[in-house]
Amino acid sequence: MASRTFIQTAGIYIITVSSVGILINSCAFLNYLKLESSCFNLMCISKTLSNFLNLLIYSGYIGMTYTLYELIGSHSLNGYMNQAAGYGLIVMGSLTQLMITANRFLVVYFFWNYRGTGGDLSKYSNPITIFFLSICWMICVWLSVLPGFSEQCLMTISLERIGWSATHCSINFGHLMFATLLVIGIFSNFLNLLIARKLIISSVEKPKSQLRNEQKTTKEHNSVFPSIIMPGLDICTPNVHMLLCCSLV
Repeated sequence: MASRTFIQTAGIYIITVSSVGILINSCAFLNYLKLESSCFNLMCISKTLSNFLNLLIYSGYIGMTYTLYELIGSHSLNGYMNQAAGYGLIVMGSLTQLMITANRFLVVYFFWNYRGTGGDLSKYSNPITIFFLSICWMICVWLSVLPGFSEQCLMTISLERIGWSATHCSINFGHLMFATLLVIGIFSNFLNLLIARKLIISSVEKPKSQLRNEQKTTKEHNSVFPSIIMPGLDICTPNVHMLLCCSLV
């Protein structure tokens, strides 16, 4: 069992760190609201909102409970607050991050050359993004409330130690949460590796393509200009005119 001083110190630390995070995410949230409504900005708004709500629970409930060394509200409130912070909103943030990574993957592999065709991707991408974000938020709410399950399955905190008090049901949901986050993390990083591979290949192929175009242009100049103008004057003449104009001024 942890001492009262240790738990209260931990509560002050949680409030302090969470308050900094709330400030940062609030500024980011307001900044994204001012930007154009693109699918990337919508996902960033959702990400900062889930971060804000998570940190608000840590600061206003968990940290305050430890600092005051007194359980705030009923046992049900304790369970739902900690279930949201420790499960629902964490999974929500990970799902949003996966959507952001998938968005980059689709842009790099499929829509990279679509921008120059005059098509408007936003009329398709924004509704699709809102649809999937809505599903993610419904998952978040379900995991935060666990309808149909006993309150014994909810995560709760106590004043005996830092962390959650576990029951057999909550332990099973905890294992499910870690497995979910592991799968999301592996898949997200796998997409990041594919994105990095594509960008590296593109960065290598682009200079080669530019070099071939420059060589082609040079050959065209060498075959055309000598038959029209005197060699050397096609490059030097404009510079001579510029020097004359500068000297006259």
